Amino acid sequence: MNHRSLVFRLGAWYTLLLSATFILVAVATFYGLRHYLRANLRDSLTRRSEPADVTAVEIAREIETRIAPEFNNRFVRVTRSPGNIIYRSGRPSDGSFDSAAVGAIKMTTSAEMGRSVTTMVNDQHLMVSATPVSSISGRYLVELGVSIEPIEAVLERLLDLLALLLPILTVCAAGGGYLLVSWALQPVDRISQTAEQMSL
Repeated sequence: MNHRSLVFRLGAWYTLLLSATFILVAVATFYGLRHYLRANLRDSLTRRSEPADVTAVEIAREIETRIAPEFNNRFVRVTRSPGNIIYRSGRPSDGSFDSAAVGAIKMTTSAEMGRSVTTMVNDQHLMVSATPVSSISGRYLVELGVSIEPIEAVLERLLDLLALLLPILTVCAAGGGYLLVSWALQPVDRISQTAEQMSL
């Protein structure tokens, strides 16, 4: 194969262009899917962390009834101002995180104004939504979290699939590009060969 030939150079450019396109699509797919899954999880946590207006005595019973945190693999912590924990869920049934090891969520100005704040607890692979709630019995901070390990597992499988497919697609693009360019330039080759024979 002549590396200086027009066929080789056009085939190489075609392969490079298609490979770059495949990589851009793969990166966009990965980050788009990650953003979509995390945004859905964040919205779900925010919706679920809006409790009914109950007294401090009823809080634990309401959480166990409505959320069943250990069974549903959720993290729940309710803190009454000024920092007294009145409820914290136990270890989830799947063992995906340790409830006791989740530190206090740092609140921002938006949370102080009554809006939910969602944060990642990376060492526990946990997404936690913290919602301030005013009730008859006082001000509370309701923290509801869920493990992001299932999302990370899906993204790892996607990365494995992309790592397998990208080289295969690149080889197919190179072979197809070479054949396509060779076929397209056959008339030019014939003309150049004829011109060489006539010049002899």
